[in-house]
Amino acid sequence: MPEADRNGALAALALNLARRLDAGPAGLRDTASVARELRATLVEIANRVVPLPEADPLDDLAERRASRRATG
Repeated sequence: MPEADRNGALAALALNLARRLDAGPAGLRDTASVARELRATLVEIANRVVPLPEADPLDDLAERRASRRATG
């Protein structure tokens, strides 16, 4: 995740909401609403993350083959 996102408003909001949940007993309605907002915030953060490309065994094989041909 980029540095700007780690230090951004959504990350700060997620930390604040998590701290509120960890703070201890609150009313059930408050706890439920904070948990719901935390979950929504985490989903939004997760949606901003660019997925890494999956490793393809065929690409790895082709790269090794090309490497062998180039050196031998």
